[in-house]
Amino acid sequence: MGDGATTPGPYAHAYDAYRRAGWTGVIPLPARRKKHPPKGTTGEAGAWPSYADCQAWADGPEGAGNIALRLSRHVVGVDVDNYDGKTGAATLADAEQRWGTLPATWRTTSRDDGVSGIRLYRVPEGLAWPGELGADVELIHAGYRYAVVWPSIHPEGRTYRWISPDGLTSTAIPDPDQLPALPAAWVDGLTGGQEATTTPRNTLADDAARGWILQTAGATDAPCARMERAIQQATGELAGPGSAHNAARDAALRVVRLADEGHTGLLGALTAVHKAFLANVTNPHRAGQVRFPREADAEWAALVTSAVNLVTATSSGSSVCDCSGQLTGLIVSGAHPLTVGTAALTPPQPNPATTQPDPVQHHQAVTDPAPATQPDPTPETRSRTSWWPRDLTAVLSGQDDEPGPAVLARADGARLFYTGKVNAILGESESGKTWLLLLAVAQTLADGGTVTYLDFEDTAAGIVGRLRALGVPDTHLTRLHYIGPDETLHATASDDLREHLDAVRADLIGLDGVNAAMTLLGLDLEKNKDATSFAQLLLKPLAQTGGAVVMVDHVPKHKDNRGKGGIGAQAKRAMMDGCAVTVEVIEPFGRGMTGRLRILVDKDRPGHVRAVSAEARKVGTAVLTSDAETGNVTVIIHPPDNAPAGPEKERGDRLMLMEAISAHLFEGPAPDDTSKGKISAALGKRQQDVREALDELVDRGFVERYDGWKHRLIEPYSIADDLTTTADDGPSDTPVRPVPAPSRDAGRGEGENRSTPSGDGDTPRRGVSPGRGPDRAAPDPLPRTVVEDGRVIDTATGEDLGPADGPL
Repeated sequence: MGDGATTPGPYAHAYDAYRRAGWTGVIPLPARRKKHPPKGTTGEAGAWPSYADCQAWADGPEGAGNIALRLSRHVVGVDVDNYDGKTGAATLADAEQRWGTLPATWRTTSRDDGVSGIRLYRVPEGLAWPGELGADVELIHAGYRYAVVWPSIHPEGRTYRWISPDGLTSTAIPDPDQLPALPAAWVDGLTGGQEATTTPRNTLADDAARGWILQTAGATDAPCARMERAIQQATGELAGPGSAHNAARDAALRVVRLADEGHTGLLGALTAVHKAFLANVTNPHRAGQVRFPREADAEWAALVTSAVNLVTATSSGSSVCDCSGQLTGLIVSGAHPLTVGTAALTPPQPNPATTQPDPVQHHQAVTDPAPATQPDPTPETRSRTSWWPRDLTAVLSGQDDEPGPAVLARADGARLFYTGKVNAILGESESGKTWLLLLAVAQTLADGGTVTYLDFEDTAAGIVGRLRALGVPDTHLTRLHYIGPDETLHATASDDLREHLDAVRADLIGLDGVNAAMTLLGLDLEKNKDATSFAQLLLKPLAQTGGAVVMVDHVPKHKDNRGKGGIGAQAKRAMMDGCAVTVEVIEPFGRGMTGRLRILVDKDRPGHVRAVSAEARKVGTAVLTSDAETGNVTVIIHPPDNAPAGPEKERGDRLMLMEAISAHLFEGPAPDDTSKGKISAALGKRQQDVREALDELVDRGFVERYDGWKHRLIEPYSIADDLTTTADDGPSDTPVRPVPAPSRDAGRGEGENRSTPSGDGDTPRRGVSPGRGPDRAAPDPLPRTVVEDGRVIDTATGEDLGPADGPL
């Protein structure tokens, strides 16, 4: 750790996160080894460790070792080896030819071949699984072997990691109840539906099984989060096209198993699953056999009794529910990724049982109308993900306009970085990048703000020393929160970071050392998938706190090898949704020296920084001055001589909006959708700003207004027109775009062939604006005037412009 404490090993780091994610068989291994686990913790007869066992291992020498999972009884792992001449990929492909393609799932691996590793699937409990699928593919289950998992270290030095179903490296921990099911064809092909002869079962009768259920601790309480998730999953599967018998069997076994592990709400879970099962099998329109209610009840009773007999004979011995209102699951947008796999669910509503229905045969309880407190896992009672449509009311009303930059001020007051977005400072080594970030820190602290500084390259003493050199008083430094990670973002570390961010709500979050950060997290900076993982796991959650995230990243040393963005995968550029600036050394900086840095816009998605930059690119020059005796440093960012400033910034914003309106009209919206109000709503901008931008586009001949309020594009407008074209009489403060002459090609309706005059006085079309494909030509100018009875009439306004032989 940063304070000099001994860094715990993988087991001590992550055992608690795996327990909270739903894995009960969390066992230690020696450091950098794949075997041997503690005696008596594996195999069919192995004991399942209690939470106290895991804590004792974490506190003892085992805590420094690797971490392994004895798979849950309803999980199977398909272990594929495809390296050093091994042919597991071919074996897997052959099996998929026979039984169908396996669904994408979570995979634990230390290798980079894209195939090797253990793929995890949900399966029915108690079946007889073979040890092998074929050459170099084994099947891992609760009674056979175990899976070595993140953040363990392979004997050859590689870090184990999780690969998510979408193929991304993740520090999330998968939830065993959320794994995809192994397809039925695979289950039948591998087991033939045969039960394992080595799996013990009790022989309780229905009455005894019923008694066990009612006496189970917490059975009549409200379902905990994990039990609620099992209910939702079971009812969803019972509403699908698969086998209702198999789905009900697996669901009954799962909720009984959860109850044995200490999770509450068994009675409510059985009631909900029975209700869903009955609705399925008694539906006269179902594809399969239709049961009479009494038949369905008898079938359900047998399934529940069988589940109790299996679970009571193979009890885990655990009796603690640690859900605490949350269920650890997959990372998704909308759940905070910084919880490393903890997807917050809407806490289940209280579900006190007013009666205690017979858990084995309770047809009356599920056919009568359910009480108001009955669990109802419908879409209306659960929280929505980021895939649900968002409320646009604030955007459409102009109350949620995208704010301009607010961090890192230039000498003229223009600011460079956006809050709530990921910004970047890019440059070669020792190019002054960190000094610019520290200037932003000093300014934020001087304004009374709070800063979180994630440092992957320096030390606390180094950063504080530089800030003091910049003149930041120690009273301001009390609002600086320095974090110097030296371990991966495992569950406990993630909880620490989340707790800090929630408590502090920093105005600025600096991240110094992107490449070092990615390496620490076990991500490859050259791989686009890993760059995307880094953004999803760390950058996006940081930005969601509302602060301005500013990361420092390196560019290649040689300009010939340099593209857009920092060194490594091109997906790193996509991380930045704010402003990224590149720093180039004009004069080097050191103690007692004055250095000068050129600052250029590399990317500016919102566009406000380009609007205050010369030629939409030159942000300015940073001058760094160091006092040789005291070491004090001053840093000032001077604007370029011809950068827009003051009122010109508003002009830059107007140009950006004009280009956006032009692009919108270029797409050809319906005429009724071209009013200033409809355009304002489509672009999410204030109507006043849209009106002014439209007026200028009309005045300059890019857009035509007709019928008093509708608009259509005559010629696409691009900011490049104003940046590169000036009036004929020489340069001026405000670039002037020549206004195209009106077309005299009269009387053509929409959709008819139009031509553009090419005689003297007409301005040729300039093609499409940047960002639109070169194959899409701009539309020809529309007619503005027509000659009628010797008079010239403006077709947009109906105004009589005078005789045809007079001046227009």
